[in-house]
Amino acid sequence: MREQGVLMDGQLAQMKLAGEQINEQIGLARKNVDYIANTERAWIMGELGWYGKVGASIEESTVNRAERTIVTMKLTCKNGGKSPAWIDHVYTRLDIAASCSLIDEIDRDNLGDNGRWGALSAGESRSQTVEFLAYGVRGENDFLSAFVIIEYRDIFDIKRETFLGYCIDAHGNAFRQDGLANRNRNT
Repeated sequence: MREQGVLMDGQLAQMKLAGEQINEQIGLARKNVDYIANTERAWIMGELGWYGKVGASIEESTVNRAERTIVTMKLTCKNGGKSPAWIDHVYTRLDIAASCSLIDEIDRDNLGDNGRWGALSAGESRSQTVEFLAYGVRGENDFLSAFVIIEYRDIFDIKRETFLGYCIDAHGNAFRQDGLANRNRNT
């Protein structure tokens, strides 16, 4: 019985080692599937800008004693991937700030919804007008911070997001907020 117990312990150790090897192979197979999916999936990239001849469209007004700023920009989305994407929502937000350190984290409940864009084929670009709204008007040293979330699905029906953050200075120049990594990323 002792010999049988020793043999069983040896077999159990071999089975444990085989199980660890199988788990390692499963992990490698998952990484391979993820790699293939990422090379074949849609990648939505975005750019904000002004319409050529129109230039900056920034309206600051007071309505019923409430100050507000409305910015209208051109959002261009390009599918840089190898398969189609379905853009389900384009959300926007506009903040008025004196410095980048004063820009809050994005509260998804306070975003403007610019609607669904539908399908975007591989390599296709599409531009649309998007509106940004902030309550208040800029002070002398303030700038505008425009933020966009593009929610889309790929061919694997995985929800993805592209985030864009732009600064608009007093002269109407729009610059990507490269220093704020959480505002310029893709998932």
